Amino acid sequence: EESSNVKNDKAGVPGLIKDFIGYFYRSITNKAVADIHSAYENSFNKITAKLCSESRWPAVEKIAPLVKDDECFQLLYRELYYRHIFSKLQPTTDERIASWNNYSKLFDMLLNVDAPVDLELPEQWLWDMIDEYIYQFQNFHMAKLKNKKNADFADLLANHPEVCSVTSLLQRLNQFTSKIGINAYTGENKAEKEDLFARSRVYSALGHFALVGLLRVHCLLGDFNLALQVLTPLDLSRKSTGVHTKVTACHIALYYYMGFSYLMLRRYSDAVRTFSSILLFISRIERHHTRSYQYEEILKKTEQMYTLLAMSLALCPETIDEQVQQLLEEKMGDKLNSLNQHDETTFDERFSFACPKFISTTLQEDEDSKEFNVTAAKQKELFLKEVKQQSVIPVIRSYLKLYSSIPLNKLAKFLQMEEAALRSNLMSMVHKQSALVC
Repeated sequence: EESSNVKNDKAGVPGLIKDFIGYFYRSITNKAVADIHSAYENSFNKITAKLCSESRWPAVEKIAPLVKDDECFQLLYRELYYRHIFSKLQPTTDERIASWNNYSKLFDMLLNVDAPVDLELPEQWLWDMIDEYIYQFQNFHMAKLKNKKNADFADLLANHPEVCSVTSLLQRLNQFTSKIGINAYTGENKAEKEDLFARSRVYSALGHFALVGLLRVHCLLGDFNLALQVLTPLDLSRKSTGVHTKVTACHIALYYYMGFSYLMLRRYSDAVRTFSSILLFISRIERHHTRSYQYEEILKKTEQMYTLLAMSLALCPETIDEQVQQLLEEKMGDKLNSLNQHDETTFDERFSFACPKFISTTLQEDEDSKEFNVTAAKQKELFLKEVKQQSVIPVIRSYLKLYSSIPLNKLAKFLQMEEAALRSNLMSMVHKQSALVC
């Protein structure tokens, strides 16, 4: 007899999925956060691997009768449904639009209220919502560049101007921070103890995750000063127990984009400290995440941050934790020496590997450019220009290591350089090695 776990019911929903939906719905209705977390992070992924690794989950219309047509649950299910498509399959343009509109409805349900919605969800899922929302925005703009000469795609964009709008993205992220009394751009926190939203675990988590989301978006847009500015309300001290430290993927994303922003702003000492701190943390908890569905993403971000740390150290040599230094040497190998010698080709290659996927919010890309993403190419050009300007600094540094003090004119003779040019390079060294992180 066929097992009920693979037998389809009359609505065409496999028995295993039907049982999961029923359990998931009851857990959410009963606000059983531990059960929701288990179903979300374990059961959903196991069923996906077994039944839906190469296909879509049942459409929401098929599972609606199983959950009494609960509107809130259907919005949450669609969030998982479309996220699975983006993760494992290839979304159609209609699915991109439908997913974006579902996020709009879900977030409007949470935001357009006078009191917190009676809903409890685990922090992991709340972070994943913010993270996926931004990812799909990013993914859509990459697709837009690929299809910029496609008339049908252009017509679709014209008919749906609200889809993946940077204005609506930033507006919703800011609404989440404002809901708990935080102004992301001034750092003001006006939340009162009696404020229902600030006291809500769900809204507090979404507000703080939105700050990390704003960091990411401004970094992708190339506004690194503003990216760092929105972090002012967060407690980034080593002893911090803020909600951003409770979700490993959020913690890593925060330090990746923060460190990258420091690097692009030529605050190399700050970048070194940021990357060293998070990489030491990852080395200590890595073994606990080998079975996590996010392990591959964590691994990729870790490799990128070792590369960014190596580039930061090449531009501003410092002593770092011995364990991190050992891992850095193991992972980078000969490339570490090339970076220390300011080899421009190696910097070019490593930057392309480690940088985020920058986006352009317009279609004003250079038609004749050989570079697919002109925005990314421009950021790389600016970074390599800075590397080239500093090419003489390692030589100056090697001489300074030989002397406790040396007259400027004598050092200039050794370097076969004008005193004015040497003074400028020395000032540059001091500036690059200055740190502003507490």
